[in-house]
Amino acid sequence: MAAVFISDPVNVDLYVYVLWLRGLSIFQIVKHQRSYLASNPKSSENKLLELLARDVSDKCQVLELLEPYLKQPDMLVKQMNFQIEPEVQKYMVSKYYEFDDTVIRELLGRKLTTRARKDLDEILETTGIPLRSCRRQFDNLRAIFNALDDRNFEGNLVFTIETLFLLSTELARRYTCKLECVHIHITETFCNIKIRQFHLYKLCRRNIVIIHKIDLNRC
Repeated sequence: MAAVFISDPVNVDLYVYVLWLRGLSIFQIVKHQRSYLASNPKSSENKLLELLARDVSDKCQVLELLEPYLKQPDMLVKQMNFQIEPEVQKYMVSKYYEFDDTVIRELLGRKLTTRARKDLDEILETTGIPLRSCRRQFDNLRAIFNALDDRNFEGNLVFTIETLFLLSTELARRYTCKLECVHIHITETFCNIKIRQFHLYKLCRRNIVIIHKIDLNRC
C-alpha cells in the first residue's frame, strides 16, 4: 500500500521561484532580494545577508523537491506531499515551461539527445542564459517533442500539449510551432539519408557490374 504524506500548506515564494527558474544561484537571488529591503546600518549588513541566505536556501530546497512534479504537471495536481493552491500550481507550471526564444533558436538546429544536453555550454556563451535554465528548457522541449513523436505528430498538437502538460493555449501554440520545425528537419534529414543510401547502392552496384562485367539483365 502506497504511503501518503500530508504536510502543512507550502508557502511558495513566487519571486524566488522565478529567479530560481532563471538559473540564478542562492547568492544571486539574495542580491536580488536585498534590493527590496530597506537600507540597514552597515554593522548589521552581514547578519542580514546571512539570514537572507538561509531563507533563500530553504525556499530553493523546497523548489528542488517540487521539480520532479513540475516535470510531470499532472502529477503535481495529484500529489499530496505539498499542499499548494491550484492557482499557484497553475502559475508554477506555466513559468516552468516558459522558454527564451534565443535558447530555443539555438536548440532547434540540434538533436535533442543526452549528448546534446551535455554540450549546452555553447548556448550559455551565446545567449548569456544560465546553464541550469538552458538545461530546463532543453528537457522541456525534449519531453514535449517525445510526447508528440509517440503520436507520430498526428491530431491536434496544441490540444495534446495542453492536455498532457497543462499549459495555456498560447504557450502550447508556441511549442507546436517550434517542434513542428524540429520534426520537419528530422524527417527531411532521414529522407535525405535514405536517398543518399539509395544512390550509393546504385553506384556500388554499377561499379560491381563494371569490375566483374555482369549482365544487369540477369541480376
